[in-house]
Amino acid sequence: MSCGDNSSWRSRPTAPDRWTRRLRADLVLALDRETEREARALKLRAPVEMLGDHVGTGEEVEDPYGRSPRHYRDVAHQLKRLVELVVARLDTGIVSTPER
Repeated sequence: MSCGDNSSWRSRPTAPDRWTRRLRADLVLALDRETEREARALKLRAPVEMLGDHVGTGEEVEDPYGRSPRHYRDVAHQLKRLVELVVARLDTGIVSTPER
């Protein structure tokens, strides 16, 4: 699947209250410790937890930006596996909300 020409796409910081007021979530899952800390600092209404902690592996997902195509594939496989673990938790009813 192609997303077309994405050469003009750029990441940019966002003003936290611009989107946090509208955020409706039961849980926010971060991919690494730094992002988890940043999300907690926003004082969101929903609990924040690192994805790896939520599924019990404790692993962080490394940002593949600027790395090789193989690294992107490795991260994609890691994300697929972790998301499958989240779905399995939901299917079995093992749902917990982390401490804030």
